[in-house]
Amino acid sequence: MKITPPNQRRAERCGPVRIKWWRLREKEADVTSLIQLPPITNVDETWQRATDNILAAARSELSTTKPDRRKIDRKTWLWTEEVRMKVREKKPLYHLFLDNKTEDNWRSYREAKRSAKKAVAAAKAAHYDEVCKKLDSKDGERFKVASAPSR
Repeated sequence: MKITPPNQRRAERCGPVRIKWWRLREKEADVTSLIQLPPITNVDETWQRATDNILAAARSELSTTKPDRRKIDRKTWLWTEEVRMKVREKKPLYHLFLDNKTEDNWRSYREAKRSAKKAVAAAKAAHYDEVCKKLDSKDGERFKVASAPSR
């Protein structure tokens, strides 16, 4: 007879379902057109109905996140067309090396890997130069406040 301990549930990684409020800038008119405010009876009941209507409109128009998904910062600003091409060149060379481990395959993969690294470094440098120029500009103070981490 085999006794096994009970399965432990994994800790929640991503949290509950959330409304994608960051999409509100693009779809504000659509969301506000869906909101129907209730008639005023008493403060608490009216407040509750209004928040329910606003949340329902936001859920339907802005959509929600999926629970139990890891949050991965993929740095989409980094993926320029050049970086995308270099990575696409590198990937099949790696699989070719895994299939047939020869010195030539290894060398070609390493060259592609180096060129991809250089492309990523150049894209990062260009992005951070642009960010520094924004911070040094006239509107830099507003950008600093917007990009500062909240505590």
